[in-house]
Amino acid sequence: EGDKYSVIGDLLYSYSFKNNKISTGIKYSHVTSKQDMVNASTMHTESKNDELIAYAELVGNVKKLSYKFSVGGDYSKFNSQTLNKDYNFTAFKPSLFLNYNLNKKSAINLSYQMNTINPTLAELSPSLYMIDYKYAYSGNPDLKPYNKHNIELFYFFNQGDFLFTTDVSVSYARNPILTFFKTEQNHILETID
Repeated sequence: EGDKYSVIGDLLYSYSFKNNKISTGIKYSHVTSKQDMVNASTMHTESKNDELIAYAELVGNVKKLSYKFSVGGDYSKFNSQTLNKDYNFTAFKPSLFLNYNLNKKSAINLSYQMNTINPTLAELSPSLYMIDYKYAYSGNPDLKPYNKHNIELFYFFNQGDFLFTTDVSVSYARNPILTFFKTEQNHILETID
């Protein structure tokens, strides 16, 4: 049982010139969430989340090469009245996409993206929640955001009814948030590190 309220606002601007287009934007959101979790007893949780996102993007092409480069910033603030704690996270989010047409039938693409993964309030909450009599869940209030890097190289060839594609991708994250299980007293505990 719970309630969720949100307010969201966007401001966008674009400008085109020659073979290019520049776009910028800013977005603000505020979410208030109230929830009652019924377990052995009823636990009331309440949280507030403010997020501000700003970005700039350049899209264009030069002869056979098309490109898209974007950079963004993200500021998030969580307030958990249940935990009596504020969490503030900032993130830098660059991305790059390149497409090169080898000829009329084939092309090669290269993309890179970095995302900052922030822990959620559920992951940050140290409260023990019994899922059933043998299984429990508890978060970790010491979690930190981590960056995930994705690189992909993609090739395609199209000849009439024949289409051939192949791609290679790599993802890397240093110190990611991972779920693990351990035996504790008379139950299995799922937690995060």
